[in-house]
Amino acid sequence: MNTEQLRAAAERLAQARQGGTPIADVPADQRPQDAAQAEAIQRLVVERLGERIGGWKCVLPLPDHVAYAPIHGSTIFAVSPVKAWAPGDTVRIEPELACVMSHDLPPRDAPYMPDEVDAAIGSVHLALELVGNRYADAGAHSFFEMMGDCLNNYGLFIGPKVDVGADKARAQIPLTVESDGGAVREFSGHHPNKHSRVGVYWLAEYLRAHGEGLRAGQAVITGSYAGVIDIPVGVPVRVCYGGLGTLEITISQ
Repeated sequence: MNTEQLRAAAERLAQARQGGTPIADVPADQRPQDAAQAEAIQRLVVERLGERIGGWKCVLPLPDHVAYAPIHGSTIFAVSPVKAWAPGDTVRIEPELACVMSHDLPPRDAPYMPDEVDAAIGSVHLALELVGNRYADAGAHSFFEMMGDCLNNYGLFIGPKVDVGADKARAQIPLTVESDGGAVREFSGHHPNKHSRVGVYWLAEYLRAHGEGLRAGQAVITGSYAGVIDIPVGVPVRVCYGGLGTLEITISQ
């Protein structure tokens, strides 16, 4: 893909974000073929919309590619109700823990050690990733197309703080999801990468090595403890994270 094609792909995704209308199809020459092209499209969408990068989502890399994406600052919320990408009467969430940086980890020559990253994490919060992509049929698109669209991210809801360090000690968190007038659902939650900070360590190093860095105030999420969960729109929902605390949210359209 050349610069013109990358910008055309980013323009389509930016318009879909602004208008709330999913993309039905993508011209073949605007489909990213690798992580570098997907990353370029991510940044161009941020630029086109005049956004700031308020956070990041990532998981540990697979053998053949990385998996990370910026979270747009305007779609990070801490107060309910939250307006989210909800085309029907349900919205998809992923229960996570968010590590919020208290100071920058800028680019430098030397690698960042885990204890340096730990020292830069100012707080840890119960959080919900708000899931939503800009494609009408997400299953018809490649991984790199989805990565260019920020890996199914619509936004992030940041809830109460937990004790710093509790996230490292809790690879497994039993979860309960309850909605007003609805059934209680229980999950044997476990983090896909042992604990939430493993991904933060990787991301700090990846961004450092690529001339970027983590910044104070950015929130990093690194994987769901229970996969994707559908919750009703317009109804208060409570998500209990074992002994760590409870998060309450209402999603509006």
